[in-house]
Amino acid sequence: MNTARQHSPTPAPARWPAQPPDVAARTPGHRNEESTPPSAAPADRTQRGVQADTAQRAGDRARAARSVRCPCRAGPGVPCGPAGDHLARYLRAEQSGAISRQSLHDVIAGLDVIAPHALIQPPAERAAYTVGAETADQVIRAQMDAGMTSGRIEASAESVLGGRPGHPTPASGAFYRGYGDIAATYTREARELEAGA
Repeated sequence: MNTARQHSPTPAPARWPAQPPDVAARTPGHRNEESTPPSAAPADRTQRGVQADTAQRAGDRARAARSVRCPCRAGPGVPCGPAGDHLARYLRAEQSGAISRQSLHDVIAGLDVIAPHALIQPPAERAAYTVGAETADQVIRAQMDAGMTSGRIEASAESVLGGRPGHPTPASGAFYRGYGDIAATYTREARELEAGA
């Protein structure tokens, strides 16, 4: 008896008509090759990754430098001031082995003036300061355009600045410094405009 089965060819599946391009673009998992070049997305992710890595290393350097006392008498773990740490502290940190010579080189490479009292602000704090300043700029310009008096603008800025936490992180402290610096400049200018009007 022959037990071998006879294989009948499986019928080919029916082909669906091709989807119109607008439907294909809305289909999950479908890549629209015309709108997004394949090389754009990975390059963008790579750039963001490099920036994040650089910021992380700079933050790590700042924390390591803060592990030693600064000649300005800032104790370990405490920033020298609201704008960052002195180069002298980074020099001491390198001498004590808290940071490498390459890390010190990277810090110095970003300076315009090389002096012990030069301040180095970590990138996260620089970015937070910039965001605070830009936020104040947008808010206060809108208030001035709406015709608010300098007194009301100043009261508004004080209400924002009064809402800061009691123990701010370095980044949140930098945000409020940026907001406060711009708010002070604009309210002074608004008072001068009112006095001259």
